[in-house]
Amino acid sequence: MLLAGYQTAHEYDDIAPKLTAFCHVYGITRRGFGASSRPDSGYTGQRSAEDVLQVLKALKLDRPVLAGHSFGGLDLLAIAAQHPTLVSGLVFLDSGDDPTLPSSAYGLAEVDTKRLPASMTAPESPSNNSSFQVIRESQLKAHGVMMPEAELRQYYPVNADGSLAEDSTPKWVRDAIFAGIQKPRYSSIHVPVLAILAVPLPLDEQFKKYQPRTSDERVAMEQKYAVGEA
Repeated sequence: MLLAGYQTAHEYDDIAPKLTAFCHVYGITRRGFGASSRPDSGYTGQRSAEDVLQVLKALKLDRPVLAGHSFGGLDLLAIAAQHPTLVSGLVFLDSGDDPTLPSSAYGLAEVDTKRLPASMTAPESPSNNSSFQVIRESQLKAHGVMMPEAELRQYYPVNADGSLAEDSTPKWVRDAIFAGIQKPRYSSIHVPVLAILAVPLPLDEQFKKYQPRTSDERVAMEQKYAVGEA
């Protein structure tokens, strides 16, 4: 069972077909995203875990292995802590936690991106009126990878004129998820676990692609973001 994070189950479109060679594969899109409903409340990890358990019950799945990416790891923790007999194992896909972070580091926090140095500011995103291919090429340039097109179609519904609509997931849904995050308690897990974590590049490599390439670009970036002002 593949649990999506801050996206939909279509984020697994490139992986799921490979898994079908040796097991049945299911994907779940959490409430508030994609084609799932958007109730006014219930965006905590605990509530999301209960949603997952309802799906397992409806499909009559006997102790499946659950894999969660990003926020999907919160669902894994809640399920394993309270219903360990219902799963046979957990796979955390880049869903680890820094154990040195205090509890106060979790939850929703506002960041004034206009105060960030120019080198830490991503390039402008393509207009939502762009094609899916333009958006994917922009992702490849900025991050080195592209979302599956089906995932993008969950994000940007197509208007009658062929242009792309705004992000289908309201900001309040995303904020509600962040606000409900609590420090994970990995000691509560008593089932087999596999954690696959991404190794981040050094900061200078991460932001190299965002550096101005000419003096004119640097001046423009400094003027836009007021770098160096108190």
